[in-house]
Amino acid sequence: MRCLDPDADGAARTRGSVSKRRAASLGIALLAWLAIAGPADAASRGKPRMAAPSDAVARRMVKIALITFNNAVKTGNFTVLRLRTAKRFRASFSALKLRRRFAAFRKRRIDLSPIVSLGVIWAVRPVVGEKGRLRLRGHFRTVPKIVRFDFRYAYEGGAWMLTHIAIRVTDPPAK
Repeated sequence: MRCLDPDADGAARTRGSVSKRRAASLGIALLAWLAIAGPADAASRGKPRMAAPSDAVARRMVKIALITFNNAVKTGNFTVLRLRTAKRFRASFSALKLRRRFAAFRKRRIDLSPIVSLGVIWAVRPVVGEKGRLRLRGHFRTVPKIVRFDFRYAYEGGAWMLTHIAIRVTDPPAK
């Protein structure tokens, strides 16, 4: 697993490893990210907390985040992914730092593009927490591995922006 999340001091935490996954490449969906938006993060301005986006919007957000990440891994250019993150995240992670943190995905040639045609399976329903952060956590039942994700977002500048990225490609649970 690779996990990135600026902590309270602005430092970054990483952990884990990933498994190999092969598939065809999709280069679309980067621009679609720009169309994703949700309710304002009113909690950060002292107003009541807003609800999570609809299930359909949350599913699109996950797929777009994963395809944007996949394109960054395939090209080695993490600039677009970094631009889709919140200000505090960008302050902690340069595009070069993101490339280094996710080098294992590049080295193992992991390709997440097949998830575009699959349905998201939520681990928990999308929810906006007390600090106004949206959490999207679940997986895709890909074969032979499972793609697991845990994303957190803050609402900034009219769109949900990533504040936490955790992606794992794992073996399915033993039956």
